[in-house]
This record gives sequence, structure tokens and C-alpha cells, in this order.
Amino acid sequence: MNYDILSPKFCVVYVMVRLSFVLVVILVAAMVAAGLAACSPGDGGEPPDEETIKYSPEGYEALFTLGNLHDIEIVISQNEWDGLLSDMQDYAEDDLQGRPLTGNYRKATFIYKGSAGDAMIEEVGFRTKGHVNRPYPQDEYGVLHKAHFKIKFNKVFEQEEGTQEWENRNQRRFAKLRELELRMNTHNAVVSTSWDTSQMRELYGYEMMRRAGVNCPRVGSARLWITIGGQKHYFGIHTIVEQVDKSFLTKRYGSAANDGNLYKCLWGDSGPANLGPIDDPNNYQHPIAQDPRIIGVKDWQSHYRPTYDLKTNTDNPDHTVLLDFVSNLNALNGTAFKEYLDANFEVDLFLRNLAMNVLLGKWDDHWSIGNNYYLYFNNDGKIEYFPVDLDMMLGEGFRLFDTFHIGIYDWGNHNRELLQLMAPEIPDEWLDEYASFDYPLVEKMFQISEYRQTYEYYLAEFIKPEHELFTFAEYERMFNLLQPVYAPCLDNDMGEGEDMFISDTARMYFYGRTKSIIEQLGLDVNDYELPSIEEVFMPEPPAEELTGREPVEETSFEATEVTNESYGFSFKHPADWTDGTPTPLYEAVAPSQTFGLYVSAWPFGWEERFYVVLSLMLQEGPVEFLALGDTVLAGDTAASIAEYHATIAGWQMHCYSIGVRRGEQWIAVHLWNIDDYGPFQSMLFEEIAHTLRFD
Repeated sequence: MNYDILSPKFCVVYVMVRLSFVLVVILVAAMVAAGLAACSPGDGGEPPDEETIKYSPEGYEALFTLGNLHDIEIVISQNEWDGLLSDMQDYAEDDLQGRPLTGNYRKATFIYKGSAGDAMIEEVGFRTKGHVNRPYPQDEYGVLHKAHFKIKFNKVFEQEEGTQEWENRNQRRFAKLRELELRMNTHNAVVSTSWDTSQMRELYGYEMMRRAGVNCPRVGSARLWITIGGQKHYFGIHTIVEQVDKSFLTKRYGSAANDGNLYKCLWGDSGPANLGPIDDPNNYQHPIAQDPRIIGVKDWQSHYRPTYDLKTNTDNPDHTVLLDFVSNLNALNGTAFKEYLDANFEVDLFLRNLAMNVLLGKWDDHWSIGNNYYLYFNNDGKIEYFPVDLDMMLGEGFRLFDTFHIGIYDWGNHNRELLQLMAPEIPDEWLDEYASFDYPLVEKMFQISEYRQTYEYYLAEFIKPEHELFTFAEYERMFNLLQPVYAPCLDNDMGEGEDMFISDTARMYFYGRTKSIIEQLGLDVNDYELPSIEEVFMPEPPAEELTGREPVEETSFEATEVTNESYGFSFKHPADWTDGTPTPLYEAVAPSQTFGLYVSAWPFGWEERFYVVLSLMLQEGPVEFLALGDTVLAGDTAASIAEYHATIAGWQMHCYSIGVRRGEQWIAVHLWNIDDYGPFQSMLFEEIAHTLRFD
């Protein structure tokens, strides 16, 4: 490994991580051989006797050592659990978007067993977590579901401030932590029930950021039980995520430098955290703002969620340092801008973050949409940037844009696409005028050749195999470390997110992203891990050929014509089919509800084979191709067709798709028929597909 690109501190940490990796592999092998690795749902053992438990503040490193699987049980009364659910429901009823984003903590007991030191802590704070993706952990039918949870060890309930009891509670820690987050391994933030089949994507992302020298939360793994009203439920494997708070700062900077202002920066009530001009922080004038206050302290009870949310020094908030930073970013240019950044901002760490972020394909970040990061105004050092929420990456889950092949300087300002996704009813004219934002930090940095060279240097170095960072081999190595540890414990009482395998999309992503970086930087392909596409991913094409038909002008059925001006196409379907759930393009379903269609646009224009594109798009399970072919639409538009079986939205489907490659995208009409609910509508689907035409 070439340590020249990394800090001395990181080199020591890296060696320790690699040594621990080897030791854990040996330990896991021994456990499996001894038959100790098996763990059935609910097999957490009885909680340790309260009289013998000694609370230990140690164990931070053990908690976040890759390969350690910890046991966590939350014991909560039925009354407190019901309160947790009603807190979410009450908040959602008053929220403009119906989100259950309550910040209220409920009383619970935290029981931990593992290498961080067995502990039982009573009356911790416990609640759900998440912004866009915060599912209810129990639905209206009483069925339990996986969710993200947050534990607050120093939560004060009835204790009176100023008393010794209050102070003792406020100073309480576990493994030197005030808080801990338990994240279910979900596929994306838009659909919470689409599961991360690797079980480790977010863990991998944080680990890569850390190895690249970026300050970010540490992560680990846990089995989670929740005992509700005396009944114990196994919630499966969760990723443990360190919280960015005062404990995070103390761990990294010591007590002399942990008193600065820490801001959580999200797409909040006043739009994206793009660091654009803020003339009046209490009266932010932008049409996208739900609340005119852009900087402040979050108050969940009044539904106030500022874009720049102060997390420390909240008793007497003073936002001068943030306002000065934003003012200088927007006012300065050229040499003056560079001198200011070099003197006041951790430039090198930020460039490392940008490079690794663009490699990982984490699109919900600062540069793309102004989201998911912290700024720390170190009272004894420079301003620093911390990335968080690394679940949306590696081309999996929802992709806002083509993260596989996007240009290394084209990552910024995808707010328009985000708004089209979240609120498709917004007219294009409004988006044209208001959905574009400046990102002065990144945009002005890349006007400076020295910063560009450093950024490109890190991109090139991070993909070199000898550094063991962004390579498929390293991803696979981490998977092979965790899989034997996780596998016996994946089945859970919810029956949710129980698979663990490396998806074809992830394989293709490493290939596609690495190839794109090599081409953009003009690198020598022989210096990098770039196997042929056939070695990385190649679904078996069927032997049967699918024959198309002439373009359809007049249909055999009474038709509704659908036109999409943004993508320049139109097609027809039976008039009695009704518009389904709104999507960025279109959906419709037959009166029987057993067959229908949806239209999609996917950023796979670089791939010529339609069946490969379909395999990448349909991630819920393997795609069984029955027949493939080519056809010609109106206007001599070349198209590809496919018949196949696939799992879509949890249903086994028999499908017919037609796709047209348009520049950097594939536009496709997918016609589906639920298996076992009537015969496949072959002739009807073929006719509908061939009404497709492009301007």
C-alpha cells in the first residue's frame, strides 16, 4: 500500500484495521468450526443479572471494530411503546408532508452484551430515526416492522436541572458515547421496504471514507431485540452508527477543541444547504422555503427544521461564524478565496471527501443537492466538513442521476431532479426559475488549479488496487468477512431484509465507475483493477428470439394517448386503464388490477444490450429472460424488446418490455402480468408497446 496519499495517523489506524481483519477471520473460522456461530431469532440469552452488571464507559474501539457482532436489547413497557407510535402519528397529522418526524424520546432499558463490556442502563431515551425514510415500527394491524432507531444514554426525563441527579444523568455514557443510532440495512431512502441485500453498504461507505482520511462516524454491527411489554422480538441485523455530537468532537479533538459550533446541514425547511448567500438568516427569501428561518436550533415540537441546525452551544446561539463563512465563500474569488480557505478550512480533508464521495456514488450529499453533512467551527482549529448518511450509493436503491458515468466535475446541483422525484406535480416553468442553486464552496474551489489537481490525484489514487480502497476486490473482501458472521442471524421475527448477497448492480457499479474515472483522467488501464464486463457481470441471454411487429397507428382497442414532452415520446393504452401511483413518468393499471404498465427512464445509455439494462433496473431478484429481439417503431426508431419473468414490488410478474436508447438514457415501457392471475396478455402487450413513438 502506498501510504504517501494518507496521513501518518491514518497509516497506523489502517495497519491496525488490517491486522484486526486477519484476527477476526481466524476467530470467525474457529467459531464456525466449533458450532458457536449459529444464532436463531430471539436467541439473545437472558439479560445479565442487574446486581452483577457494572456499567463500563470503555469499549469504543471494540464497538466499532469491523467483524464484531454485538447484542443489543431494548426493554420497553407496552405503554411507552404505544406512546412511541402515537408520538409519530400525532406529529405526522400536523406535518405538511405527513412525515412522522417526532423527536420525543420514550423511556427504555438498554442491555448490551459483547466485547465493548456488558452493560445494563435504565431509562435511556429511545425513538425512531430518519428524515425521508422513517417507517412505523408497528403498523395499524399490529404487525412489527424494521426501522431506524436512536438511543440517547444521557437523556434527562423528570430529574430537576441543577440537582446532582440531573447532572449524573446528563453525564451518563456508554462506550464514551452520548447517543447511538441503529440503522436497518435498507436499499434507499425513498422506499423503506427495499432492502440492502449486501447488508453492509452503509458500513462499507463509512469505512472507505475513514480509510481515505476523512473524519466521519465510526460504524459497527449488532443483533437487535426489542422486548415490548414483556414479549421479546428479534429485529435482525442493524448497522451501529456513531452520532456526530459533543462526544464525537471530544474523541477527535480533545476537551480543548470541542466547544465550537457544530451544524447539521440538511435540505431543510428553507431548501438545500448549498452555502449560498444568506442576507437575512431570519427572513430567508426563496420560493422553495417552507420557513423563512434558514439558521437556528431545531424545535421538533413546533415543526421547525432549519437548513443549518446548530447542535452545540444552543443555550445562547450565536451564528456569526457560520454567517461569516458563508459570506466569504460568496464574496471572495480567485487568490483571495484560496487564501481564505487555506487559512480557515480543512481543504485537504474536504477534497478527500469529494473524491471518495464521487467514487462511491453517494448522490444525496452537499455538492449534488445540499444535504447530509455537518460543519464544525473548531474553537482551536479550522472549519471541518463531516459526511453522514451513506446509504444511497454504489448505484443501488434509487439513483437520482447516472452515478456510474457522470463527469467528475458534473456532480453538482441536481435539485431539479430531486424536486421532480419528490413532487412531480411541480410545473417545469417553476423548476426552470427556482430549482437551480449555487454551490460556491465546490464551484469556486474547482476554479483553482491546485485544488483540481489534488482532487484528481485522490480520484486516481483511491481506485488503485494497492491502496485497497475503492475496488470491487476490497468490497468483496469485506463482504466475505461479514457474511459468515451475519448469515446465521439474518432471519428475524419481521421476515424483512433477510437476504445477504452481492448484487449484479454493485458488481457493475465498480466496473462502470472505475472505467469512467480511468477514461476521464486519461489513466493507464493496466494500473487498475478493471476486468472485462463479462467477468464482472453477464446475465445469460435466452436462445429464443422475440419478433417485433409493424408500428401501430390505429389500435384494436379504444385508446388513451399519453404524451411526455420532457422525454419526447407518446404511446397508447386501453382507455379503461387507470392512472396508477404518480411517478416521474407514467403508470397505468387494468380494471382487473392483474396487469398494467409503467414507463421508466434509466441512465444506462452506455450499455447497448437491453437485457443487461433490464437486469440492472430490476433489483428485487433474478430476471429470467424468455426471449429477446429487436424491432422498429414509427419514424424508423430502433427499439429492443424482451419477454421475461421478474419480481416487481414483491409480485412475481410475467413481463414484456420495449426500450429505446436515447443518448445517455434508456426509455422503456414495461407491461406486466401478475403470475397465477390470468393468462399472459401477449398480443395486447405487443400492440401497446408498438404504439410507442418519439418526436
